Amino acid sequence: PQKLLAGSSLTEEYNPEITSAFLDRFTPENCLVTVWAPEFDNEENDVKQNIDVDSHITSASEGKWSTEKWYGAKHRCVKISESLLNEWSNPAEIDSRLALPKLNEFNPNDFSLRCDQDAFSDDAPKPTSDISKDPPKVLVDKPGLRV
Repeated sequence: PQKLLAGSSLTEEYNPEITSAFLDRFTPENCLVTVWAPEFDNEENDVKQNIDVDSHITSASEGKWSTEKWYGAKHRCVKISESLLNEWSNPAEIDSRLALPKLNEFNPNDFSLRCDQDAFSDDAPKPTSDISKDPPKVLVDKPGLRV
């Protein structure tokens, strides 16, 4: 019952074996790549004029088109070439833009509770109006929006 509202976002304790098993499966041979590209939007003209494509992209245009039965979306499945898998597994260099972000200095690290003034003291803020005498008013009343 305590996990009912957490859904799939429940975080368990860190387990290095599970993390290692996940990372071991995170390989080019075990990936699924989805590409949305206007260059490949037409069966008759898969690669449009004036577009410089390399052999990997051209090989993606060689697959047979299928139509998805519910929405009629065109798609095709193509095996990733061995040369591309090899290039991904053994890159000549790693793009310097691929890096972890810097530490966010605004993330809090002190979660202790503090109270600068006593909530029951005489100098605590008092409500400016009495709800029993001055009830809330509707400001906007439109279909789909009521404030």
